[in-house]
Amino acid sequence: MNRDIDFLIRKMAEISGISIPFVPGKSREQYLAHFFRQRALKLGYTGVAPYRKHVQELPPVHPEWQSLINEVRINTTRFFRESRALEYIATNFVSEWRRGNPGRKLEIWIMGCSSGEEAYTLALILSKLLGPGTFRIVASDINQHILEQARAGIYPERRLKNEIPASYLSRGFTRLRKNSKWWKVNEDVCQGIEFVHHNLFSNRPVRRRRFDLILCRTVLVYFDAATVPK
Repeated sequence: MNRDIDFLIRKMAEISGISIPFVPGKSREQYLAHFFRQRALKLGYTGVAPYRKHVQELPPVHPEWQSLINEVRINTTRFFRESRALEYIATNFVSEWRRGNPGRKLEIWIMGCSSGEEAYTLALILSKLLGPGTFRIVASDINQHILEQARAGIYPERRLKNEIPASYLSRGFTRLRKNSKWWKVNEDVCQGIEFVHHNLFSNRPVRRRRFDLILCRTVLVYFDAATVPK
């Protein structure tokens, strides 16, 4: 691999812990070479080498490193993904937790929440099973831009109708305006969710409280085998 690209990959992993293990339709090397070349050209550099010389002088907290980390991730997600896990939560976990924790709110952490689909899916299910105000979901991600999309909770109609059962769609979303092709998550669904910026590699706790359930499958694909146990 090109040494400039190799440096950028290693530095991003050092800062955030992320790696790029798989890219649909092309090799990891092809994807990263194209990604870094486009980033360099966008900022006015002639190629990856001069761009690397620029960023290697920047501290890890510099916004350019954050931008790289934000953009290199493939934020692909959908509503009601991982149906087997959701079924287990709905049919087994919730009833067992409720028996052992009467009167207490269910505390959940979703790592790598991306644009919010997983968090809103879980909120819809829990609202139906437990009722509103009975749970708190902390949904974290390293990408500030994608978190803004998650907090907005606005999605295209075509996706919602393809991914969400009709009963949940009518209860959880409202069309932005008459004849609009965009829908927004209802306030009663949002109120149990807190979207927060968090770097899992920072050793800083996302919140100082105990969680009953932690969902992390979607984010672990970005960590190599040596990093996952950390």
